[in-house]
Amino acid sequence: RGLGDVYTRQIEYSTIPTATAVSWVPANQTFNGDLMFMYTQCEAIHCRSIAPLQDSPGIKSTFNATLRVEAPYVAIASALPVKQSEYMTNNGIMKVYEYAQKIPVPSYLMALVAGNIQFKKVGNRAGVYAEPKILNQSADEPVSYTHLRAHETSLHLVCRLLLEKKKK
Repeated sequence: RGLGDVYTRQIEYSTIPTATAVSWVPANQTFNGDLMFMYTQCEAIHCRSIAPLQDSPGIKSTFNATLRVEAPYVAIASALPVKQSEYMTNNGIMKVYEYAQKIPVPSYLMALVAGNIQFKKVGNRAGVYAEPKILNQSADEPVSYTHLRAHETSLHLVCRLLLEKKKK
């Protein structure tokens, strides 16, 4: 095997709720006040707490993510949606979201979010995820991010995803 060869490995793993990249917002601190909100912040070197990846911008990889949440939570990732399903458990409905990031990205761009969120399209290539009470207002706020990001504005904790197809 030589320099520049591409290798493919499949690694299955899970992480712990106290990982440094994971932030938990209690339900009483959200706008709706009904469900907790979870988001990841992998910059600058925190991705290693949720995934077995090198935290270096020069090292890029593709990834698939399967996120399981209890209904009515919604889970999103910084990747394209592949499949959504659900099944019954003793505690109720479990929702399964599958995502695939086929473009190699540095680990700090990996992002996961779960909460009481909805999506609103705001153009041909862009949309916003936010809590239902602030979805319309959040869609009108300017942003320059090009990937899924959870960030705070002066009023909200907002999660945004730019939907963009790469030209061939």
